Amino acid sequence: MINRRRMLAWPLLAVAGGPMRVRAMQAQGVRMAGVFAADFGFDRGADGAVNAAALATAIGRVASAGGGAVYLPPGRAQCNPVVIDAPGVSLIGAGPRTTVLVGRPGPDAVISVARAADVALCDLGLEAPGAVTVLYAYQAGLTLHAVSIQGGQMAAAFVDSA
Repeated sequence: MINRRRMLAWPLLAVAGGPMRVRAMQAQGVRMAGVFAADFGFDRGADGAVNAAALATAIGRVASAGGGAVYLPPGRAQCNPVVIDAPGVSLIGAGPRTTVLVGRPGPDAVISVARAADVALCDLGLEAPGAVTVLYAYQAGLTLHAVSIQGGQMAAAFVDSA
């Protein structure tokens, strides 16, 4: 069960920059009501596959509600590739140096956004040591707010709008 009071208070307390940052993100269309990734099993000490499954479940939950935010806790967490293919989903951390998703080495991006509009990544760090692509967007409407991208071979965001 989702604690609605906690859900509504989280953006004001955890988003880097506090209430003013929340208002700025809302003004740019970022949906702030949502769920906590930790409530679905996301944990900075967990395996990358466990965290990817937790994020997929949380993303599915907000997508089924018509869109919303998935809040990620502070810390560095291993995460296998995550695909966002539903419109209106936002992944929101506590800051690009505070919440960092670390992908595995290889050809897969840490986050892929495919054929989805109104997707936002906010206050996150994305890191993939040895990966070719860190963030991949294909035919997607993607907004980035305070996102740090780092990689081993090539720190890259690849966007294909065709």
